[in-house]
Amino acid sequence: MGKIQKRLAYAFRKAGMSDPRKTAAHSFRHTVSQCLKSLRIEDYVIAELLGHEHGHISVGRYGGRSDLPMLHTVLARLRLPL
Repeated sequence: MGKIQKRLAYAFRKAGMSDPRKTAAHSFRHTVSQCLKSLRIEDYVIAELLGHEHGHISVGRYGGRSDLPMLHTVLARLRLPL
């Protein structure tokens, strides 16, 4: 387990999450993705926030990256189930 993974797991436990299956970085990314989908956030924005490549050539190659204020607005709407 890497240093970042350990720090993330520690932060989750400190926040009251005791289930070890939900304190891994991968499960956290899955939770964030599901929460953003429930807010009807566009897939390309979710992919960018999670650090994934997206396959839409028109968005990925020609559309460029999303601007930071827009990403901040999206993250401000995010409420995680802790």
